Amino acid sequence: MAMIEAALPGPVGQAPSGQSQADGLDGMAMRLFCTAFGTALAMLGDLTRNGNAAVLLKLREVLKTNVFAQFEATYLVMLLVMAIAIALAVVWPPRNRTDAFAKGLAIFALLTTATPFADVPASTDLRLSAATPSSLSALFISQAVAAPPAEAFRKPVVIVFDGTPAPGARALVRNAETGAVLGQRELDGARTEMAITAPRGLYDVDVEAPGFARSRARVAINGPGERASVIQVQRSAVPLAIQQLYAPNAAKVR
Repeated sequence: MAMIEAALPGPVGQAPSGQSQADGLDGMAMRLFCTAFGTALAMLGDLTRNGNAAVLLKLREVLKTNVFAQFEATYLVMLLVMAIAIALAVVWPPRNRTDAFAKGLAIFALLTTATPFADVPASTDLRLSAATPSSLSALFISQAVAAPPAEAFRKPVVIVFDGTPAPGARALVRNAETGAVLGQRELDGARTEMAITAPRGLYDVDVEAPGFARSRARVAINGPGERASVIQVQRSAVPLAIQQLYAPNAAKVR
């Protein structure tokens, strides 16, 4: 018995202290990974289920408007949210892997409840063409145009799909310099005619539709008598939720 006790460095069944510390570090790293995985899974589910109303896209718009106008990559927003989840897991350590995964889901759920549902008020930014004598189907008017600081001009825009898009297709118009959203509208059929009414400048038209490439076209408003810009949108086999993770393709404009 004395020989057995001498061979053991501590109480029976206890691992050496160095091994315990290593196991603790490995276990913590795995719990942090589970936290990040839970958050990432929640974000992918948000993109797949909510589409254009996804929380990640709203966060991207906030960053574009308030931080960097050219911010496009949604995957960077995902990395930022995952980093926040990991930091919270360090401050608020999970008990095990299952708890870490659940906390990752909960962190994004809290972020979802704190995010407003609508990012563009349609009653302010979109006015139907029935109010105008034009034959075009819709008219975009930004908040700036509602109380115009400068003279506004009308730019006809025609969006042509390589086929008929499924329900859920939309066009989003934003200021190319500031990233501020001016208006949006739903798109029906393979061809949609509309117009942007705004001061002189550059404007981006983002087109999103299931089964088609997420596309962006830049149009310029230079003054009265603007000619129509025709935006061509090609088909794509990549799901729209995946396309939201990276910048849109440059659309053909003629």
